[in-house]
Amino acid sequence: LVYGHACTRYPGCSMNSSLSTGSTGSTNPVTPSIHINGEMWFDPHWFAGLNMSSYVFSLKNNLSGSNPGTLNAQLNMTSLVGGYNFLMADDFFGPKLKLLMGYSILNGFIDNSTPTAFTSTTYSGLTLGISGSFPIELPGKKEPLYFGGKLNLFLSPGLSETPVSSGSSQNQITSFGVFIEYKLGQRMNLVTGLDFDLISSNFGGGGSRSPSASSTSQAITHLAGGIEYLF
Repeated sequence: LVYGHACTRYPGCSMNSSLSTGSTGSTNPVTPSIHINGEMWFDPHWFAGLNMSSYVFSLKNNLSGSNPGTLNAQLNMTSLVGGYNFLMADDFFGPKLKLLMGYSILNGFIDNSTPTAFTSTTYSGLTLGISGSFPIELPGKKEPLYFGGKLNLFLSPGLSETPVSSGSSQNQITSFGVFIEYKLGQRMNLVTGLDFDLISSNFGGGGSRSPSASSTSQAITHLAGGIEYLF
């Protein structure tokens, strides 16, 4: 079986950098985006999945003396994963625990500025994840609600930057969230969820960036709604 869903989300995006001349940061509270997720089940336990997300937004350039004053940005996330379903009951649509592992790439593009406020970044690496869900029967309803949560961690992700480098880096990426599903029919589900993506890097020097940076961070909070269809 294969399923997919596409939805538009309205997250808040923020970026912050700690520079030798002081800290700079900016937030856009409403950022439209689109997400497409697909999953193939080889049997009730083993599966493979492809997840793609794209955000387009703009941020104010709050670095003193830096131009232009507004920076256009785009963030693209792609993950290819495989995993195993642990069924808590003899029912694929009953309570389950899901373990997954895969490879993810996060490409972040932002306008150049002088002096440099933020750099365009590419993070990549192995990911390890866990999620779980369980049904709750609703009075007077034939179908239950499914409640669940998920956590994904990057394992020692690498980082490359353009147009300048901030130097050697130690990077951390964590994604987590909660979701609800409701069956609309035999092949269609209504899904909604609240997710958080946290990205941070600490730099050890040796880069070409001026002013130099000691750390940078990005945070994305997104509320999702969409349709899931089983082919």
